[in-house]
Amino acid sequence: MNLNSKLVILFLCIALIPIMILEGISITEISDDLVNQKESALDSSLISKISDIEHYFDTRQTQTKLFATTFFPLQLDSNNINQPQTLDKIQIHIDAMLVETRSNSLDNFEDDTSRSSIEAIFISDVDGNILASTQREFIGHKLPSDLMNDADQSKYFFGGLQKNRIFSHNYITFAEDLKDTNGNDYGRILLQTPLNLIDPQDLSKGLNNDHEIFLVDSVSRQVTSDSSVKYSTQNWNNEYNQIDKCFAGQSISEQYINKDGKEVLGILKLLEDGNLCIVGEIELEKVFSPIYDLQFKLLSVFSMLLVGIVLLAIFFSRTISSPIKKLSTTMNEIRKGNFNVKLDKKPESSNNELDQLTNGFEKLLHYVKSTQDNLKGLVKVQTKKLEDSNTALVENMNLIKKQQEDLSNFKEALDKSANVLITDTTGSIIYVNDDFCKVSKFSREELLGQNPRIVSSYHHDKEFFKNMWETISSGKAWKGDIKNKAKDGSYYWSKATISPLLGDDGKPEQYIAILTDITNQKILEEKLSEALKNVKESELRKEEFSSMMTHELNTPLVPIKGYCEMLKDTDTFGTLNDDQLDFIGKIESNATLLERLISDLLDVQKLDMKKMTFVITEFSLDEFMNELEENSKHLMKNKEINFTVKCPKNLILKSDRHRLRQVLDNLIRNSVDFVPEKDGKILVEAKIKENNVIFSVCDNGPGIPKEKQSNIFKKFYQIDTSHTRKHGGTGLGLVICKGIAEGLEGKIWLESEFGKGTSFFICLPAPDKQVILNKMA
Repeated sequence: MNLNSKLVILFLCIALIPIMILEGISITEISDDLVNQKESALDSSLISKISDIEHYFDTRQTQTKLFATTFFPLQLDSNNINQPQTLDKIQIHIDAMLVETRSNSLDNFEDDTSRSSIEAIFISDVDGNILASTQREFIGHKLPSDLMNDADQSKYFFGGLQKNRIFSHNYITFAEDLKDTNGNDYGRILLQTPLNLIDPQDLSKGLNNDHEIFLVDSVSRQVTSDSSVKYSTQNWNNEYNQIDKCFAGQSISEQYINKDGKEVLGILKLLEDGNLCIVGEIELEKVFSPIYDLQFKLLSVFSMLLVGIVLLAIFFSRTISSPIKKLSTTMNEIRKGNFNVKLDKKPESSNNELDQLTNGFEKLLHYVKSTQDNLKGLVKVQTKKLEDSNTALVENMNLIKKQQEDLSNFKEALDKSANVLITDTTGSIIYVNDDFCKVSKFSREELLGQNPRIVSSYHHDKEFFKNMWETISSGKAWKGDIKNKAKDGSYYWSKATISPLLGDDGKPEQYIAILTDITNQKILEEKLSEALKNVKESELRKEEFSSMMTHELNTPLVPIKGYCEMLKDTDTFGTLNDDQLDFIGKIESNATLLERLISDLLDVQKLDMKKMTFVITEFSLDEFMNELEENSKHLMKNKEINFTVKCPKNLILKSDRHRLRQVLDNLIRNSVDFVPEKDGKILVEAKIKENNVIFSVCDNGPGIPKEKQSNIFKKFYQIDTSHTRKHGGTGLGLVICKGIAEGLEGKIWLESEFGKGTSFFICLPAPDKQVILNKMA
């Protein structure tokens, strides 16, 4: 489409769109006013007709009640109503009533007596048997059940008896119960009248031709004397539910397709007694006919206006497009590479926008020509760079190809060395290698698309798998041992490494599991675990046996030591010679040694079973050290030992006094045993360092070789294990010292150099733990 055509279309749009919008608004406003006027007129007509119909029904019902009262003088009741003489009276009475009614019309509508005449009168008993009628052929018959039901529910209903005994909806029947003097029902009187005054033709009489008014009952039957249309509203109501809404109490005013298939404006109102709905309709085609005439006139005016706008648009478009065409021709030449074209230069002072555009384009042409020359030089430089980039790209492609080959080789090696399984982020298996199929005994087809739970042994709890899933979902690798179940029901163990394969966004896209079969290793571990359990049970039995034996061994020592004391008492057994006293001393010494040995065994047992108890109390440190010094002096009698005790004054120590004394006594005995008989030295000292108390026992014995110091705190360890060793002992003393020190949350260590003596140190912890040091006041 060229520029001229576009400009013409633009002018047309600018001119016609506002006009069309105004026309649409005007037509809409006029249409709404017309519809409102017609709706108001139809509503007024319906209100008037409702008043007439309700008056008609009230008049007929009053007439029926009046007829019912005329039977009082006959003194009728349920006992005599079936007697022949009574039936004759009733027949004569209703014949007279019909003659009188036809001669004296009660019609209130347009003085047309034929419209108000009664078609027939029926008298029935309470069971519906017709006893008398102005139409003799119905006497002896029974009223139809539908008619009886309608009579029970309402004082009037649409239905009656015709001569062919067909239940008809082309009549309106008014019913009233007959009562005796006591007020008991003995029958019913029914007046059958034609539908004249409520027929659609009668209701619409006097209205405009485009109006139609008719009545509809509660089952969507149109009230009309025309038997061919008496059910015509049924389908219409099923489609729009207008009748149902009306009987639900709604006042309807809507546009819809009526029962005749025409688009109408309809108003539906419910009569006061709720048994009938009155419908008024106006055909919209007739309502909008003036609008259609107005639209035709406006269309004629718009056509003439359109011709004038088109001519004006063509004139202006040519004025604008001519200079632009010249610029377009110049641009085509430039596109072909001809930069030597010339334009008609316009005065610089011109206010014409197209002249200014031409001058600007000429300047742009000169700029483009100079730019082109610069670009040719740049192209050469960029071409060289592109060639270099292409070379680098080829090298990168070769590198990527090599990496792909390495990756393929790695995958092949991985498939041969491990079981491999890959899943997507939903947990569905998308790849398994042959080794995985072999160990799980599932085929590849059975595994693909399944969840790894297909090989679950249910050995692990939910927390195990929750930890696994949280780890790999966060982008980390998970490692662990998994027990799985093969297809044949056998179990196998795998050492698994599950790693997420991350996408460009850093989130997992797939999960790869590399599994190694460790079933044999797990079987071996289970056997080792069982063996370890058996060893622990054996150790426990051994400890129990040791406890029993030490107790049994310790029991006879008490009387042995007691007898030794008694034998040395001169008042009891008299004076003993030196040999006897020497023998008794040896017995007592060995008994004491055996008692200490048994005590050591008991303590070691308590430490092993973690049943050694500690009684923490506060005591004076210097009193404790003085007591230690006094009780240890007798050990020095057999050797010339320089025994020294040092400690700070006025300090309170919080610890187990008995156990601490046990440790220091043991260390002092060891020192006494190892120092030389002459010039032996033992120093026991307590120091305060960084709120800790450190006890030390130092001697000038032979010392402990470096290579044996690491074993010194092990059970039953002896530095000299030869048969000719000079020093006794069980090798349990230092084990007990270490256990007690650690039980007090402290530690013990030694410092020794072979040939220069040995020093043992015990450090008890800071005040904020178990040992508390307080300055005495």
